[in-house]
Amino acid sequence: MARLLGQIGLVCFVCGILVGWLVDWNPEIIAIPVINIALGLAFIIIWFFNVGIPLFRGEGKTTAVRSAKLLSFSTFYFVIVLGVIGLLNFIVSKYDWNFDLTRERIHTISEKTVELAKKIQDELEVVIPETEVTKSEIPFFRDMIEQINKHTDKVKLLVFNPYAKQTLVKDYEIQRGDAGVLVLRKAQKDGKEGIKKVKLASLTEADFTAALQKLLSDRTGTLGYITGHGEPALEGPEPENLSLFVQQLNRDGISLKPISLLTQKSIPEEVGALLLIGPKRPLSSEEIQLIIDYVKNGGRLLVAVDFFGDLESVKKILSVVGIEVGNDIIIEPVQRIGGPSDIAINKFEVHPVTRGLNENKIIVGSNFSSVWPKHAVKFGDDDPQVIGLAVANTSKQSWAERGLTSRKTGQAVEVRYDEGTDVIGPIPVISVFNKYLEGPKKETKVVAFGSASMFNSIFFPFYFNVDVIMNSINWLLDYDEGEAVRPKTLVRSVSPIPERSLQKYFILLLLLPQFIFIFGLVIAWRRSQA
Repeated sequence: MARLLGQIGLVCFVCGILVGWLVDWNPEIIAIPVINIALGLAFIIIWFFNVGIPLFRGEGKTTAVRSAKLLSFSTFYFVIVLGVIGLLNFIVSKYDWNFDLTRERIHTISEKTVELAKKIQDELEVVIPETEVTKSEIPFFRDMIEQINKHTDKVKLLVFNPYAKQTLVKDYEIQRGDAGVLVLRKAQKDGKEGIKKVKLASLTEADFTAALQKLLSDRTGTLGYITGHGEPALEGPEPENLSLFVQQLNRDGISLKPISLLTQKSIPEEVGALLLIGPKRPLSSEEIQLIIDYVKNGGRLLVAVDFFGDLESVKKILSVVGIEVGNDIIIEPVQRIGGPSDIAINKFEVHPVTRGLNENKIIVGSNFSSVWPKHAVKFGDDDPQVIGLAVANTSKQSWAERGLTSRKTGQAVEVRYDEGTDVIGPIPVISVFNKYLEGPKKETKVVAFGSASMFNSIFFPFYFNVDVIMNSINWLLDYDEGEAVRPKTLVRSVSPIPERSLQKYFILLLLLPQFIFIFGLVIAWRRSQA
């Protein structure tokens, strides 16, 4: 019996160490490997005093030798089993075999990502600040980068502590809330190094692929900024300037070109989209017609309303795509950040403009007017009627106040909801319109913002204004074109197993080979006693 206990003790001791190592000595289940090790040591001690010491003294030599041989053979076979397991682990790690058994293939990068990775010809830095927001996502993101590096040797991942390394924060222009940045260092013909940067919306494959696609694009997006009607200055001391918006465009490799439509007979060809942000004075009929013709022929347009500016010109332009600008100002009694017209919005529809936004993320601004995608419109006699989409809406408690007769003077008036006159929420504050036309890649796209305040340096950097505005620019410039990588989520095919039960099943699976081995030893011992 003592020699059997010695063999069982050796198995228990080794299996206890293996199980403890595999579960990373988890405090919740550490008792099982510890008990295994303790039993193993106890059985080995019993063997040592009953068999080992007599063997050393020469007592019971035949029995001791037989016991030692049996123990040696058992140890030999046990070591072979461990060797086979180790060899299999070595082969798997050497050739990096992975088996993704999830229905959504969440642990495997898509063909679209592989295709883009193979196109990387220059050094690509992926810079990720390790914050409380990104910390939990970094391991999965690191695994994705490792899969990408099987198809290219150009991608370098840098994860750093932004609080400890402020110089990197400054060098890569990382702002609070940024998930990361992609930096492409491209050698130019003159020998200098060209640098192009794109921000990551999140550490998901979908957003990484979208950013990489923009980074590898040969096009340098150019926006035409309409001027001459009291639009906000691109830079200057006044807080209503667009300097932070311009800086963000530059970081994303998009240029902004001021243009005066009074001196233009057509929109410049290099302009990928027009911006009409908060005009104070009316546009001429020629300017309005030029914009309308541009839109009807597959142009791209972003309009931001200024409640205290010119609404009539904006109304005429947007009416072409069926978006109606209300002669109103939205009042929010609950979901606001200051006065009743300084509101926060967190109701979004699924669209490229609202990519990455949800009820936990808000956009903010002041003095919003409603932008209703109310009218079905035609782009050609044979085209079916199409209608826009409201992608951002206020809360149910808000209303569109239509009783402000002193809109132009800005005088204080009494604000209250008047049934029959005002419109109860939700009220659309961002609406979009798009229509495919005949011709290669010819598509009209329009985005209407109910307030130009979101673009100025007061509101632009706050909350998720940057996201929705840059999403709009990217959509207008087709930076999100092509087959997108959809976000992947783990789909449960069965009811989830409670964590504690799962741990028990895992331990049982690990210890099962030990029980089988011990059972074999007992049978061998009983046969030897027969």
